[in-house]
Amino acid sequence: MKRLLKVLFLPADDGGCGYHRIRMWDKVFNRLGIADSQILDPTEEEEATLKAIEVADVIVGKFGTLEYIRYIKNRFPRKVVVFDNDDNTLEIKPSNPAYKQFGTRDVWVPSKDVKSTQYYKQATVGTKLRMEEMQSIPLWVTGITSGFNRYRNVRIHTELLEALLISDLVTSPTPTLSQFWAKYADKTAVIPNCLDLSYYPDVEVKRKRKKGEIRIGWSGGSSHSADWRAVMPLIRTIMQKRGNVTLVIAGSNFEENFKGLNIEYHPWTEWEAHPYRMKLLDLDFALIPLADDESFNIYKSELKMMEFAALKVPMIVKDQLPYSPYIKRNENCLAYKDNKELEACIEKMIENKGGLRETLVKNAHSWVVSERDIEKVAPDVVELYKGLLPPKAQELIV
Repeated sequence: MKRLLKVLFLPADDGGCGYHRIRMWDKVFNRLGIADSQILDPTEEEEATLKAIEVADVIVGKFGTLEYIRYIKNRFPRKVVVFDNDDNTLEIKPSNPAYKQFGTRDVWVPSKDVKSTQYYKQATVGTKLRMEEMQSIPLWVTGITSGFNRYRNVRIHTELLEALLISDLVTSPTPTLSQFWAKYADKTAVIPNCLDLSYYPDVEVKRKRKKGEIRIGWSGGSSHSADWRAVMPLIRTIMQKRGNVTLVIAGSNFEENFKGLNIEYHPWTEWEAHPYRMKLLDLDFALIPLADDESFNIYKSELKMMEFAALKVPMIVKDQLPYSPYIKRNENCLAYKDNKELEACIEKMIENKGGLRETLVKNAHSWVVSERDIEKVAPDVVELYKGLLPPKAQELIV
């Protein structure tokens, strides 16, 4: 008698990565009845944990579960393990807030008076001589990357490479990232980020506004502060010139960029509530900027485009990876290469000639429904997992 594939997801955090790469898939597998899926509870007794591992056909883990993956492969070497990693943490630059956790180089920066720093006063003689000669201090001393520890970070990267080597499959949300992991892993595959569209309300929201107010929205995490630095001089000029523009920020707030501007800030909420909260912001259009330094961003996914498309919010998007493959100029979004083009796009969006916003929304929403609806993609993911099993085991699975 055939049965459903048993998928065990290793413990997942409550953040965006844990939600989009683990929790959402677990829910849809069970909701559609296409796999017997569960997320391992880290508070369970050892006996219950071992039983869940033993009965699973496929075990899926993320970056925070490297110790589980090592343990499983040592104790149950024939178990099929999938390692999902959606960020290229090997390419983190010192300008990225995540550098304090994933950076492996002790980067030094110029300092006017190194002898006045507490770090200098407590340093060894050799370090003091180096600081005096270079007139520099380690970046983490400045507070920009407070908490940086190169020894801890090297260990994290070593564990990452081990997981890539010992897992049966390494998955990621983009072809670019999948190709990168193929340098270390025997087998890789793309599982795109998707959306559970049942959480995206198809309603019209009208907030009480100031006369003529334009509401420009953005949502994202702390690693995107550099993206804002690239466009803020222009945004500042436009907001000061027009006087009726509100920048609506949801998620991480970069106060150093937004001083003196009309900012409406909304902190993170539960991910199931995120689409509803974004809908209630009543945005005229969204801005999705990117820093010119592509070394980190090229490995990210087009998730922001997907979310605003599902929310039916027209978008202005930086025309580079990861977004460029999904941009159709003047069809599903307005795209820009530099700040001059961005300024023109913003003016077009505000003017909205010929129902521009409505056309962009219609085309973008059609794209996300046809290609990024998790209920349409989930069966393919189950088949991908099933294909990792030995042929005789596959015969037992529906």
